[in-house]
Amino acid sequence: MRILNRPDLDRPIPKGSISVICVALMIALPVAEIPFRRVLGLNQQTYQRLKLALGLQLRRQVFVAVCDDLVLRDRLAAQLQTDLAAGDPPMRLVTLRLNATQPNPIAQMSDWIEQARERPIFQIVGVEQLTRQPAAVQRQFLTNLQTFDRAFGSLECNLLLWMPQPWFRSIRQSAPDFWQLHTGVFEFVGDPTPLQPVVEPIRPIAERSEPNLDTPESDFDPEAIFVTAPLPDRKLIEPAAALMPTEDRSSKIAILPTKQRQIVDPIAQPLIDRIEQLHQQQAPAETLSEAYRSLANLYRDRIDQGDASDKTWQRSIETYEQVLVWLPETAPQWADVLNDLGNLHWGRSRSSDPVFHLQQAIELYELALYKTDQPQTLAMLQNNLGAAYADLARYENPAEALQNAIAAYQQALQNRSSQSDPQRYASTQNNLGTAHWNLAQHQQPLENLRGAIAAYSEALHFYRPEQDSLNYAMIQNNLGTAYWNIAQYERPQDWLRLALSSYAQALRYRTATAAPAAFAATQSNLGTACWHLANCTDDPEMQRSYLQRAVAAYEAAIDTASQLDSALSFDIFATQNNLGLAYHQLAIDPQETADDRSAQLERSLHHHLQALQGWQTSPLRQTALDSVLQTMRAIYEQGGIFATNQAFAKIPANLLPELLPQL
Repeated sequence: MRILNRPDLDRPIPKGSISVICVALMIALPVAEIPFRRVLGLNQQTYQRLKLALGLQLRRQVFVAVCDDLVLRDRLAAQLQTDLAAGDPPMRLVTLRLNATQPNPIAQMSDWIEQARERPIFQIVGVEQLTRQPAAVQRQFLTNLQTFDRAFGSLECNLLLWMPQPWFRSIRQSAPDFWQLHTGVFEFVGDPTPLQPVVEPIRPIAERSEPNLDTPESDFDPEAIFVTAPLPDRKLIEPAAALMPTEDRSSKIAILPTKQRQIVDPIAQPLIDRIEQLHQQQAPAETLSEAYRSLANLYRDRIDQGDASDKTWQRSIETYEQVLVWLPETAPQWADVLNDLGNLHWGRSRSSDPVFHLQQAIELYELALYKTDQPQTLAMLQNNLGAAYADLARYENPAEALQNAIAAYQQALQNRSSQSDPQRYASTQNNLGTAHWNLAQHQQPLENLRGAIAAYSEALHFYRPEQDSLNYAMIQNNLGTAYWNIAQYERPQDWLRLALSSYAQALRYRTATAAPAAFAATQSNLGTACWHLANCTDDPEMQRSYLQRAVAAYEAAIDTASQLDSALSFDIFATQNNLGLAYHQLAIDPQETADDRSAQLERSLHHHLQALQGWQTSPLRQTALDSVLQTMRAIYEQGGIFATNQAFAKIPANLLPELLPQL
């Protein structure tokens, strides 16, 4: 039993009373072989102690709940919220999802208290999301925990922080001050949940002066593929207030030198000479503006054709700025030029100083909105503004930026009807879904995921598989991921069946021949949805059927990915580890023969070792190592010493000193 710290009490505890809550011991038996009702029974004592600890109404308590099974965690968290609300006296437990890009629990609790003007008990979930974040974000989270005590006392509230075992171990070692502060630890029995499917949506594309449909998924950053999204619970941002440019903003738009710098470029040189000649002749501003625009278009076209050198980007941006310098104030081209320059900054943000260039793009799009009253142009600008805000959310103030993105997309849809412009209407719905899905990762997930489903379902009406098969498949995949995501919060069987249906539709067109990378990603997602559905049913036959489908999908993903030279949009080692978990669950099915169980466990070990090898430098290494240990224990229980020795022969020698003491 772990010795816990003495809580910070608002009132004295009577002599002889227990001031801490006992910790439930983890057991080696994998939860996967026990139906959920029995799992909950095994954890019931721990749950009751946790509920009692929170019910004491002491102040400034920090409790840690450890659970690897995310489905079980969500059920326990929801039940805890219900039970405390029904208590005497009733207590409010507020659930917050940790901001994965700016993980600061104190800031999130402070923001909630400031808005709601009350001090409830908080429970924070989502620490597992940090595993996929850059090392700098993970370090920032641990640093925030180290300084936790400085601000927590002033909040006058209690916190329950949920986390999986790997993060629990990491926090004990890397955030010792937080560890000294905590009041109690509650460990719940559960199998590690397979890592999530690739859930990020396809990144929205900015439109040119003549808007075009979003580029198919394969043309985008492979780390931003999948989408889901919900409707916001707030009013739309008023464009007149939100988009009004300031004098400082407009002053940043144009650089004022009157002469293009000399460059050695045989194709551009005639245009440069022409501009210099016009300056010498003191030509009218409109003529100079047109000449600069011809040169700017030349540079922009080079970028479109693949010349993405820093020099070409810089020349293109600077030349467009000169267009604005010489463009008469009343010229009708203002909106188009501002849009073109905004597109350049948006594109440049992919490879250089993203925050600066995205902020520049936003300012330009916002200014352009006040230079036109044409519905088509307004819709184009609002769509592009939404894309820039959505990208900015990856770097700073994500919730605020995503709310602005949603508002911009909704404004675009007011100027872009499904009857007059169905393809671009569907494209904007897709982008709206992207922003909604991302916002669901920060706040109001259930409502936002419902909105994601609504946006993607609407977009799907305007994609015809016989005419645009890959975009149709992309939307089906995105819709499937939205269904998968919402199943983590409510009606899991209903939503997961819909997810399977959408993934199956996507795979009709995302074949291994037509789109191998997309095929592999969707198969990986399908496997995870099947795994979750298997764990939501009490019917052994259905559970085995879904697990077999999960295995088939994961294997298809791995086989196809192994033949590709290009970068993947999903973590292939996560798929390997998930496949190992699926084989492990099949192996503990009592209906399997002894030979089948041994074969399943052998395959499970193989795939966990593949994941372990691939994650050598990743925080997920511990996840794979735990899976290897779990499988080795199952092999011993199934086949005894002989089978265990055979399994050891397949483990790399350098891992044995690390594994043996734990076995």
